[in-house]
Amino acid sequence: MINQTLGAALEADNADAACLALDQLGSTEVEPDTRRKLLRLAAEKGHTGLIERLHRTGSVNEPIGDFGETALHVAAQNNHVGAVHWLVGLGSDVAQCDEDGMAPAVWAAEAGSLG
Repeated sequence: MINQTLGAALEADNADAACLALDQLGSTEVEPDTRRKLLRLAAEKGHTGLIERLHRTGSVNEPIGDFGETALHVAAQNNHVGAVHWLVGLGSDVAQCDEDGMAPAVWAAEAGSLG
């Protein structure tokens, strides 16, 4: 039931619903693929509550995309300063590069998200 709820939240692009579903899960582990999708959703939306909940189930520094990007890359690219601060505070590596050798700050700069 909870995995269906998480799937529905992802399908609807709804970070708040994902938070509620994770709260219901408690300490149960989320499937790795679902976790990566949720982490991407949180980073794209700048949803610090979802980032915090996912941190409780594992690292927030893992690659979440096809090109080795992390949640920090995605949050920086989308100019979610609060999410960037949360991710760094939770141990995300600001120097971790994607498969093209680009760090999160480069993603942000290319998207025009800095300054």
